[in-house]
Amino acid sequence: MQGAGPNAAIFDGTVSGGTYTYSFNRNSLAIGQYTAVNATWTVNGTSSAASKPVSFNVLGNYLHTQYNTPTESSCTGGAAAAYKTDNQCLFTGTTLRSDFISQSWLNGSGITISFGAEQNEAFCMTPSHNPPADANGRSFRPVSQITAPGGPVSNTTVAKGDDAPLIYGDQILIVGLGSGGATVKTVTDRCPACTGQQQLDNYTTQSSCAVGTIPSLGTFKTIRLR
Repeated sequence: MQGAGPNAAIFDGTVSGGTYTYSFNRNSLAIGQYTAVNATWTVNGTSSAASKPVSFNVLGNYLHTQYNTPTESSCTGGAAAAYKTDNQCLFTGTTLRSDFISQSWLNGSGITISFGAEQNEAFCMTPSHNPPADANGRSFRPVSQITAPGGPVSNTTVAKGDDAPLIYGDQILIVGLGSGGATVKTVTDRCPACTGQQQLDNYTTQSSCAVGTIPSLGTFKTIRLR
């Protein structure tokens, strides 16, 4: 197989006539871009060759952590001051559970008890919109659907670091995750904490609010499917 560094051998041997399926041996592939599968065979002293284009990039072993959209009803903290915002950048004072405020701000979204789904306010936080002095870290915009910069989030999406060789919409193959031996997910979100790390953050629909209750999935060979 044509790719990074020395070409990766899928099979080298002698077989009788027939149809065969050979594995890419995904766990042993070197890091880098792969562009073709090449085959040569010899029958009765006559050699033939063929090639089929492919396109995928073995990124290496990545730590796969998890993040969620916490629900306020799962939190236990006392009432704390917060703000609800709207399209006119009106900041309306409200109260939310204190641990929900911190977890929701960390993860980018949450489900409140009083006004449903919300996401961190960003647009109205600039000085030109005159946000309250204490608005940072406690201002939330009600939304009908939680959407990341690259699209909706679900159990089949991940967030990337700013320096990852990935763009929104990329699909990745996580080798060794899932009952089938590998799982495909789509990049739709940003993970600032993953920048500078071999790390991707997987979205989960678990509603937990407490810090540390959602474990990492583990470290897996990760392949970009383009």
